[in-house]
Amino acid sequence: GSIGSLWASRFIDKQVSVELLLRDEKKVAQLKTKGLTIRHNGESKTYHPELLYAPSHTGPAITHLLITTKAHQTLPALQTFAQRLSPSTHLILLQNGMGVANEIKQRYPSNPLFLGITTDGAYRSDPDTVVFAGEGESWFGPANNEKPEALSTLKTVHPASQWEANIYPRIWQKFAINCAINALTVLYQCKNGALLHNQDARLQLTEICIEIEALFHKKNIPLPEPLLEMALRVAEKTADNVSSMLQDFRAKRPLELAYLNGHLCKEAARIGIKAPANLALIKKIDTLIASSYHP
Repeated sequence: GSIGSLWASRFIDKQVSVELLLRDEKKVAQLKTKGLTIRHNGESKTYHPELLYAPSHTGPAITHLLITTKAHQTLPALQTFAQRLSPSTHLILLQNGMGVANEIKQRYPSNPLFLGITTDGAYRSDPDTVVFAGEGESWFGPANNEKPEALSTLKTVHPASQWEANIYPRIWQKFAINCAINALTVLYQCKNGALLHNQDARLQLTEICIEIEALFHKKNIPLPEPLLEMALRVAEKTADNVSSMLQDFRAKRPLELAYLNGHLCKEAARIGIKAPANLALIKKIDTLIASSYHP
């Protein structure tokens, strides 16, 4: 994906050995032939990673695995490379959505597990080119009691990476922002920044943020400031970014909705609060998918 490609380029820039695990032989051949182009601030740079693996390839046990798949792809992707995982493989999640960490803990209970979030903006303009739309910060922390030394290489290749001993508030805050913005960009078929200039979109954004704040209040999850202000600022800062969910929709791929607004609605129902704006949004997206994916 876009974020995985961006991180791969950072490893190569710092001359740190990195393997890219790809979906199949076709992807490996494509990357070998065309390379990976990162476009940033109007300039392009093409990388030719040397260590490319498909599930059918053999290789040594993986020590650290940075997982940048979509939430719903995580367990299937880990299963395809199961022969290269050991109980000591460090698993590092850097993706949108909630719920995957618990799935991994159940399936791989002995593996060190880390959670990450990033405010980097990146999207594919074509199959071989990733547009780096906005440089942000990245935070990593332990799912259990893992130590920061394990992730020192990430700091080396991306100095803006930070360690957070209690990563969960940041994870929840990023989750809230994604719930507020991503699905709306699909509904209105627009880049993040365009939501700011659409009166209907802003009204929906406000309603969604109110529901998320109610959930956070009930669960005692802190927010540093009103969620709507945070969401508006992120939309402005990443104005030129095409959200990952909109990219998936345009490519007719499965969306991460179940791990974002869907997870939020389930959690709200579990603790006894209502989330009608989020439920209505999910219904509208489902209708869009039905008409666009299967016309």
